[in-house]
Amino acid sequence: MSIHNVGQRFKSRLRTIDGRSFYGLIGKLPNNRSDINFVTPRRVLEVSPNTKITVRTTFKAPDRKVYLTADNGSISQQLEIYKTFRLFEMQQLLPWSTKIKTKNPVTGLEETTSNSPSTPIYTTLEPLSDERDSLKIPGRRFRLITGADLKVDDKVGAYTVTKIDTLLGVTIAEVK
Repeated sequence: MSIHNVGQRFKSRLRTIDGRSFYGLIGKLPNNRSDINFVTPRRVLEVSPNTKITVRTTFKAPDRKVYLTADNGSISQQLEIYKTFRLFEMQQLLPWSTKIKTKNPVTGLEETTSNSPSTPIYTTLEPLSDERDSLKIPGRRFRLITGADLKVDDKVGAYTVTKIDTLLGVTIAEVK
């Protein structure tokens, strides 16, 4: 038995949302790596180096939880034994629609004409701070984590995207 095959017996069969199956090992983050900026605990996925899994892959684990793969920093440029991804647990499937803009033939300006048909996407919502708008009306803000390419003003469920960041290769949106 070579060192390349030692961990194979601990791996589980996993299936991507689009139906491809692969083997991997889901574990906790090492103690020296923390994710204090996030609410839900993060995990790590180890796969063989030839596995065709990339950042933003969404898959189901044997325990029926849905995960999104993210870059694991410099560790993901690893040894030839395995490659790792940081995992975000996806908690809900929400409809996503984006605004369709067309050019007005008379004025030549872009106008929002309608919303695109909704597409279901896997997401995780985490609370941020409460805020007050210019009229001192309180409102709640949330962090939405997903593998979809969201844009500002997109609708995800009952939420509107107000800010977009890409962190670890996945979309981190601020919504309200």
